Amino acid sequence: MNKNTTTLSQNYNLEKIDFLRENKSKITEEILVDLRSYGIAGKQIALDILELKDKEELSDIHIKEINKCANDVIYFKDNYVLILNKDKLQDNMINFIKRNAISKINTDRNTKKTYAACIYALHQFLFSTEKNIGISSFSLVNARNILSNISTLYNKLPSWMKGKDRINKTYIESQNKVRIMCDAVNEDSYLGWSLDILIVDAVNKIKEKTLDEFFNNVRPRLSSIKNSKIILLDTLYKVENEVLFDALKDYSEPKKVIKPEIKSNSFKEIIKKIINILFGFIKR
Repeated sequence: MNKNTTTLSQNYNLEKIDFLRENKSKITEEILVDLRSYGIAGKQIALDILELKDKEELSDIHIKEINKCANDVIYFKDNYVLILNKDKLQDNMINFIKRNAISKINTDRNTKKTYAACIYALHQFLFSTEKNIGISSFSLVNARNILSNISTLYNKLPSWMKGKDRINKTYIESQNKVRIMCDAVNEDSYLGWSLDILIVDAVNKIKEKTLDEFFNNVRPRLSSIKNSKIILLDTLYKVENEVLFDALKDYSEPKKVIKPEIKSNSFKEIIKKIINILFGFIKR
């Protein structure tokens, strides 16, 4: 249960917040846990004290947070993407996507399943390497809107969590060579590209023959990639070996504690080491 904001202001007055902001070596994991226990207000203070000034180097606490986010997409979501009150259903959707090679989610519109897929894609974008993620929908415009949502979530992340990534309207590409792109649903979709992850949203308005041609085109290039994924949202179209999301089931996973030792302050070197340590874990 979240603590009240009165206690928050008493325990973390402006003087203490300014001190932590100027002395990041004094920020501990315990302080961040305590701040976040106050809910949205405390989470925002945690983000504020972690923010870096120009040319300010990453501290040990930043490296620990990067590792925690790389290991746990829900931790990443709750503390850096959507600092709202916990959404158990959305957490279940993300864990469901992680668990299955072909996921289908047909829940009500207000469950924000597309955002769950966006958060999963963003996590892969930041903490994976050399992947291609495709987004398709009933129209290219809608697919680009989903890509825009991912870009918006990315832009709101702390500066120290982002690298030298390319963001535009048709695709985004990370310094770790992860590309998220969108294409129309037809027999020539993603021509010349292999895909690690394919997100297909709201294709019920498309004729079944067109969908057959689309999947006949992309499935071989997905199946050739180890641990590839298809994420189907709001569609009645059936794909072989799909697994349907059950809103009443708990898909949460036991917490795994991984504490790799990283000493470099170079963001690029940190990411490389994180990937080397965690890539096998993330790919599962």
